[in-house]
Amino acid sequence: MAGARLEIGGRDGRTVVFRGNRKYLPARIRSVINSHFSNWNALKEISAWPELLRELAEVNAQKTFEGTDWAALNAFYDEEMKRFSVLIHGAVAEGVASFHVHPAVADTAPRIRQIRTQYCDAEGKLLHNHDIWRVEKLLRRHASNVRFTPDFVPALKHFASDALSIEPSLSFFRQIQVYHTPQFLNVELQRILSPAIDRVHTVQDPTALQQLLDSLEQAGAWLRVDPGIAEIVQHYHALRRVCSDPGYEQSVANVLNGKLRAELYGYQREGVGFLVHNRRALLADDMGLGKTLQAMSGALYLKQLGEVQRVLVVCPSSLKYQWQAEISKFTGERVQVIGGTKQERQAIYDAAGAGGLLGVDDTPFFSVINYELVHRDIEQLTKLAPQLLILDEAQRVKNFRTKTAQAVFSIPAANVFVLTGTPLENQLMELFTILKFVDDRALGKNPISFRDRYVLTDQFGSIKGYRHVEEVARKIAGITLRRTKEEALEDLPPLVTSYARLELTDEQKGIYRELRGEAREMLSQEAWDSTHTQNAMVLLQRLREVCDSPELIDPQYTSSQKLNELEAILEDEVSTLDRQVIIFTQWTRMGEIILRLLTSRGYSCGFLHGGLKAEERQQLVERFQRGEDRIFLSTDAGGTGLNLQSASMVINYDLPFNPAKLDQRVARAHRLGQKQTVFVVNMICRNTVEERLVRILSEKKSLFDDVFGNISDPRNISGASMSPRSMRELLRELVR
Repeated sequence: MAGARLEIGGRDGRTVVFRGNRKYLPARIRSVINSHFSNWNALKEISAWPELLRELAEVNAQKTFEGTDWAALNAFYDEEMKRFSVLIHGAVAEGVASFHVHPAVADTAPRIRQIRTQYCDAEGKLLHNHDIWRVEKLLRRHASNVRFTPDFVPALKHFASDALSIEPSLSFFRQIQVYHTPQFLNVELQRILSPAIDRVHTVQDPTALQQLLDSLEQAGAWLRVDPGIAEIVQHYHALRRVCSDPGYEQSVANVLNGKLRAELYGYQREGVGFLVHNRRALLADDMGLGKTLQAMSGALYLKQLGEVQRVLVVCPSSLKYQWQAEISKFTGERVQVIGGTKQERQAIYDAAGAGGLLGVDDTPFFSVINYELVHRDIEQLTKLAPQLLILDEAQRVKNFRTKTAQAVFSIPAANVFVLTGTPLENQLMELFTILKFVDDRALGKNPISFRDRYVLTDQFGSIKGYRHVEEVARKIAGITLRRTKEEALEDLPPLVTSYARLELTDEQKGIYRELRGEAREMLSQEAWDSTHTQNAMVLLQRLREVCDSPELIDPQYTSSQKLNELEAILEDEVSTLDRQVIIFTQWTRMGEIILRLLTSRGYSCGFLHGGLKAEERQQLVERFQRGEDRIFLSTDAGGTGLNLQSASMVINYDLPFNPAKLDQRVARAHRLGQKQTVFVVNMICRNTVEERLVRILSEKKSLFDDVFGNISDPRNISGASMSPRSMRELLRELVR
């Protein structure tokens, strides 16, 4: 690339500047330049110059920068680093230690000068000896070249044998740091302190701090306790009371008593307490642990305290009606789903502004909208003025540059509950975006600085891994709560069942409406015989097939909400958490479609169906039990006789007609020898025969049994197998 070079420049003439057009650089060299230089082509940190040279040498960049005077730049670096060089002295006079901080040159860097001015007098003497640890840490954080004179160690040893400083941590949000010198601290103080702090000297339990301070003082420690830690200690004490103290009037159990139509497990009460106490927090529990219920309970809690009058839930479109159903079921509160045309949505907003669809008493406490509509309706949502904003599946706004994310993050709300099951160690940049919205004190405001410290990239700029993940986890601990299924096992029953209620795609809706019209026309006929009955069964099957994938009806249509949801679940459970999952479908053709999707996504998966020989089936089972396949896909041919206890999740892509068949599916994993809680996800499409099947199974089981008995597949029945009257009644129930 002609004209590319590095030179001394910048606004103050004290940085290294890249000259040229980055897009014409070779990819590997461009990656190095992008990682070290700001958007304005200035080297981010002069101290990174040696590392930059090394990386450029690795990608053979010398020829690319032929116009660069490397000797001049090296000399500039050496001279510039003198401005960051600091010498720390120590002295002991009349039994009292003192410390001095002196820059190596008069023209010291502004950040170093600021630290010295804040903590030292005009001669450079520390105003308080306890600041020696903090000053040294701040200097190193600002890339200083810190050196110590020979008299420093004796002075520090004299001072630090019984001195400790307890302060808010410089590194970790809402945590307490113990500043001390372990190698010089006397043995008795070390014995008291060690069990109370972790390897980076942070107090493990802030609520036990007072007992620790009392013990240290009794042992003769010279303590300095920063008054700023009182707020942190108070925060954790209050959190503990809200979560678990049954005698505390505002505990979760007391405030929600008689208001919530569900019994919360212990870990769920803790989750609710965490949300309502922090007011702005991230709940990152595993899938299946009830994040939705915890968020709804938190909203109800804040309502009982009189602090929230309106809640806005933002979620994927496939979950809107699931939120509506669960809000109605568990809270009894009024809930309004925002959707439809622009005019229909405007009518909803107008009604909300007027006090409710039916008047003031009808004002919905919960409003639910999908992410895609937020950008379009941001003006109306702002006027809606929710006091609580709940973001479900918050990874949907992981990229702050999107219009949707910017719109969501602009919604004014004093309280924010963010829900996502995505583990933080695999989504650091996404986590930064979300937590910056929750509380920008935790990870800072600068995404570039965050990326440079925690994200590893290859020569092409692609993410190849992460570093210091534990540090990130500790920084966000004050506003993030994550529990895995293993951690919640003591509270959970051995089997947890949930429903994924999904919307049909536009393609599916069109085909479904046409088939439903045929069913209604059939029902209008007065006389029914066995032929009508069998035709009705086939039509019913086709209605169910559309819910799975319209490709089963017509190969040119492939849009399926279930396939989209299945892919999202597997991304969390298999790709991220490395769990083993069983997927059941009633039809071999649907299994082939699912297998095609899984294979294209790189999953290791076995597919058991009726066309396999016995030895082939056994081989599939053994591969799954050994962990070679993470997914076991099966029709109901594998619903009995298989032991698949290595799986901790069963996904019913479609539900069998016979309830006994459903039990048999689950029993493949939930059986003797299973040591894990088994999570069952039943996938159904809203406003279809699938949703009505679930209701009929619970409300009219006698009718269902009369029609189907032990039949698993309607294609295998004969007209004489059932009563035409019962079949007609069932079809009417399903397609009305």
